[in-house]
Amino acid sequence: MSKIQRQTKAKHNEVVHQEMYDDNFLPPADELEKLQKLQPNIVDWILSRAEDEQRFRHKAYDERTEVLKETIKNEFKLNRTGLVFCFIVLLFGMGVGGFLIYHGNVISGSVFAGVDLVVAAGLLYNRSAKNSQDNKK
Repeated sequence: MSKIQRQTKAKHNEVVHQEMYDDNFLPPADELEKLQKLQPNIVDWILSRAEDEQRFRHKAYDERTEVLKETIKNEFKLNRTGLVFCFIVLLFGMGVGGFLIYHGNVISGSVFAGVDLVVAAGLLYNRSAKNSQDNKK
Protein backbone atom coordinates (compact mmCIF):
# COMPACT_ATOMS: atom_id res chain seq x y z
CA MET A 1 0.00 0.00 0.00
CA SER A 2 2.88 2.37 0.61
CA LYS A 3 5.51 3.13 -1.98
CA ILE A 4 8.79 4.77 -1.04
CA GLN A 5 11.20 6.31 -3.51
CA ARG A 6 14.59 7.50 -2.27
CA GLN A 7 17.21 9.51 -4.14
CA THR A 8 20.56 10.82 -2.93
CA LYS A 9 22.84 13.06 -4.97
CA ALA A 10 26.33 14.21 -4.05
CA LYS A 11 27.78 17.27 -5.73
CA HIS A 12 31.07 18.85 -4.63
CA ASN A 13 30.62 19.39 -0.88
CA GLU A 14 26.81 19.28 -0.96
CA VAL A 15 24.55 16.25 -0.50
CA VAL A 16 20.88 16.32 -1.44
CA HIS A 17 18.65 13.58 -0.13
CA GLN A 18 15.05 13.32 -1.33
CA GLU A 19 12.37 10.90 -0.22
CA MET A 20 8.95 10.61 -1.78
CA TYR A 21 6.18 8.64 -0.15
CA ASP A 22 3.06 7.46 -1.90
CA ASP A 23 1.14 6.38 1.15
CA ASN A 24 -2.32 6.03 -0.27
CA PHE A 25 -4.40 4.37 2.40
CA LEU A 26 -6.73 2.73 -0.08
CA PRO A 27 -5.56 -0.52 -1.68
CA PRO A 28 -6.06 -1.11 -5.42
CA ALA A 29 -9.59 -1.96 -6.60
CA ASP A 30 -8.85 -5.64 -7.24
CA GLU A 31 -7.59 -6.05 -3.67
CA LEU A 32 -10.70 -4.29 -2.34
CA GLU A 33 -12.88 -6.71 -4.25
CA LYS A 34 -11.03 -9.70 -2.80
CA LEU A 35 -11.19 -8.25 0.72
CA GLN A 36 -14.94 -7.62 0.40
CA LYS A 37 -15.47 -11.25 -0.50
CA LEU A 38 -13.70 -12.23 2.73
CA GLN A 39 -15.47 -9.69 4.93
CA PRO A 40 -18.44 -7.70 3.57
CA ASN A 41 -18.04 -4.53 5.68
CA ILE A 42 -14.27 -4.15 5.16
CA VAL A 43 -14.66 -1.51 2.44
CA ASP A 44 -16.69 0.74 4.74
CA TRP A 45 -14.08 0.30 7.46
CA ILE A 46 -11.21 1.12 5.06
CA LEU A 47 -13.06 4.21 3.79
CA SER A 48 -13.67 5.43 7.33
CA ARG A 49 -9.96 4.91 8.14
CA ALA A 50 -9.03 6.87 5.00
CA GLU A 51 -11.31 9.73 6.07
CA ASP A 52 -9.76 9.72 9.55
CA GLU A 53 -6.28 9.77 7.99
CA GLN A 54 -7.22 12.69 5.76
CA ARG A 55 -8.61 14.67 8.72
CA PHE A 56 -5.41 13.99 10.64
CA ARG A 57 -3.25 15.15 7.73
CA HIS A 58 -5.23 18.34 7.32
CA LYS A 59 -4.96 19.04 11.04
CA ALA A 60 -1.19 18.37 11.00
CA TYR A 61 -0.76 20.62 7.96
CA ASP A 62 -2.71 23.41 9.68
CA GLU A 63 -0.55 23.05 12.80
CA ARG A 64 2.67 23.20 10.73
CA THR A 65 1.34 26.29 8.98
CA GLU A 66 0.62 27.98 12.31
CA VAL A 67 4.11 27.11 13.59
CA LEU A 68 5.62 28.57 10.42
CA LYS A 69 3.57 31.77 10.79
CA GLU A 70 4.72 32.16 14.40
CA THR A 71 8.34 31.50 13.41
CA ILE A 72 8.24 34.16 10.70
CA LYS A 73 6.56 36.65 13.05
CA ASN A 74 9.14 36.02 15.79
CA GLU A 75 12.02 36.28 13.33
CA PHE A 76 10.67 39.64 12.16
CA LYS A 77 10.42 40.84 15.78
CA LEU A 78 13.97 39.68 16.47
CA ASN A 79 15.32 41.45 13.38
CA ARG A 80 13.47 44.64 14.28
CA THR A 81 14.77 44.49 17.87
CA GLY A 82 18.32 44.00 16.56
CA LEU A 83 17.99 47.05 14.34
CA VAL A 84 16.67 49.15 17.23
CA PHE A 85 19.57 48.11 19.47
CA CYS A 86 22.05 48.74 16.64
CA PHE A 87 20.63 52.24 16.25
CA ILE A 88 20.85 52.85 20.02
CA VAL A 89 24.48 51.67 20.12
CA LEU A 90 25.25 53.81 17.09
CA LEU A 91 23.70 56.89 18.73
CA PHE A 92 25.56 56.18 21.97
CA GLY A 93 28.88 55.85 20.13
CA MET A 94 28.27 59.03 18.18
CA GLY A 95 27.29 60.79 21.41
CA VAL A 96 30.46 59.65 23.19
CA GLY A 97 32.52 60.69 20.15
CA GLY A 98 30.81 64.10 20.11
CA PHE A 99 31.34 64.46 23.84
CA LEU A 100 35.05 63.71 23.47
CA ILE A 101 35.37 66.19 20.59
CA TYR A 102 33.49 68.86 22.56
CA HIS A 103 35.92 68.47 25.48
CA GLY A 104 39.00 68.88 23.31
CA ASN A 105 39.90 65.28 22.46
CA VAL A 106 39.32 65.72 18.73
CA ILE A 107 41.37 62.72 17.61
CA SER A 108 39.98 60.35 20.24
CA GLY A 109 36.41 61.48 19.60
CA SER A 110 36.78 61.21 15.83
CA VAL A 111 38.32 57.74 16.09
CA PHE A 112 35.63 56.58 18.53
CA ALA A 113 32.78 57.86 16.36
CA GLY A 114 34.41 56.60 13.14
CA VAL A 115 35.02 53.12 14.51
CA ASP A 116 31.44 53.08 15.79
CA LEU A 117 30.12 53.93 12.31
CA VAL A 118 32.35 51.43 10.53
CA VAL A 119 31.48 48.57 12.91
CA ALA A 120 27.75 49.29 12.67
CA ALA A 121 27.89 49.49 8.87
CA GLY A 122 29.93 46.26 8.71
CA LEU A 123 27.51 44.38 10.93
CA LEU A 124 24.50 45.56 8.94
CA TYR A 125 26.21 44.72 5.65
CA ASN A 126 27.14 41.22 6.85
CA ARG A 127 23.58 40.68 8.06
CA SER A 128 22.07 41.75 4.74
CA ALA A 129 24.58 39.61 2.79
CA LYS A 130 23.69 36.58 4.95
CA ASN A 131 19.96 37.19 4.43
CA SER A 132 20.39 37.45 0.66
CA GLN A 133 22.35 34.16 0.62
CA ASP A 134 19.63 32.48 2.71
CA ASN A 135 16.95 33.74 0.31
CA LYS A 136 18.80 32.30 -2.70
CA LYS A 137 18.69 28.79 -1.19
